[in-house]
Amino acid sequence: MPQKPKKDNSEETKKIDLRPLKYMGLVMQLGITIALPLVFMVFLAQWIMNNYLQSVWVLIILILSGLFVGFWNAYRLITKMRF
Repeated sequence: MPQKPKKDNSEETKKIDLRPLKYMGLVMQLGITIALPLVFMVFLAQWIMNNYLQSVWVLIILILSGLFVGFWNAYRLITKMRF
């Protein structure tokens, strides 16, 4: 009676491609990196406006600085990543 050739173990196990999860994690990390400084600066501006100054310029300056810091951190994160 002829025997069937044995299948190699590597043919039976399928490799799972994790690249989409890696890129989803990178996008989520970029979003958090940009959003956190912006949210912090808005709360800081609200606190300053309630306690010291009643000027809208405080809010504008801190929002712009939060955006700058967030995008700067995102730029540094992207340049350090290796695809």
